[in-house]
Amino acid sequence: MDQIFLSSVQKELAEERDAVASYVRNDPLLRKHFSIYLFEEGPSCDRSAGKVYLKAVDESAVYLGIFGDEYGPEGETGRSATELEFDRATENGITRLIYVKGSSDDQRHPRMLDLIKRAQTDLVRRRFDGSAELIEQVYASLIAYMEERGVISSLPLDAAAHPDAELSEVSDEKIRVFLQRAKSLRSYALAPETPPESALAHLDMLDQGRPSNAALLLFGENPQHRFPSAETKCLQ
Repeated sequence: MDQIFLSSVQKELAEERDAVASYVRNDPLLRKHFSIYLFEEGPSCDRSAGKVYLKAVDESAVYLGIFGDEYGPEGETGRSATELEFDRATENGITRLIYVKGSSDDQRHPRMLDLIKRAQTDLVRRRFDGSAELIEQVYASLIAYMEERGVISSLPLDAAAHPDAELSEVSDEKIRVFLQRAKSLRSYALAPETPPESALAHLDMLDQGRPSNAALLLFGENPQHRFPSAETKCLQ
């Protein structure tokens, strides 16, 4: 399960923070794949606040920044927690999702405006006017995140790759026998000696280099390992 670090000025954007956290935790799909970290929910401890929230960033897979008008209190470093968190996420190379409240920048703190402009040079940011619009944008971004990593797929079940499958699970012998029969019965283009990866690519059974569900069912060494219902037992 991937952790989302939610970053913003807490008091200014308390409503939005609560809305996003509640949605992620209650949506049937998102709650299976994500947990969400809010600094204010953590237990009290004897470490400095800066060490606590930066450690939480280090442990997260997604940085979700909600930027408003306020920059936030400047700590010992002369920078706000929001900017420090953003920079830490950038250093760690984790996925950053940025949402900016409001269409006008007239009331924004100059340093928040600088942070928004700096973020804009590195990634795509979205503007929103209310919690409902924010949630809609966050949901779309997280779905795209899961699709990019193969956690979920927009492809049909047979064409999509199993998220944990590897080419080693495909039987070279089963592919060889299939190609041999196809060559004999209908003069199939591929020779029986064709390497398995090339054969699967020709059969359109690879998804970003991984075997598709169809490949596992047809040529897998043990299809039941991934699909328990692949073998149907009949009793009379």
